Amino acid sequence: MLPGFSLELMPKGGEKESQAKINRYMTMMDSMTDEELDSTNPKLMNESRMTRIARGSGRKVREVVEMFEECKRLAKPF
Repeated sequence: MLPGFSLELMPKGGEKESQAKINRYMTMMDSMTDEELDSTNPKLMNESRMTRIARGSGRKVREVVEMFEECKRLAKPF
């Protein structure tokens, strides 16, 4: 288990699927600039940036959007 990740991201019994999801997220984050990684400004992430991230990571734009939605959801305080 990685520090900072909730149990929702890695449910019991789905370790392989969860690990694959984390690997996809890490690949997408490798395609992001430092500014994008550090930003808390949602306006920074426009359609052209998401398209570039998707192309750079070999993923679909939909997957990049899902990653950002997951990050927003996990960033909310408990």
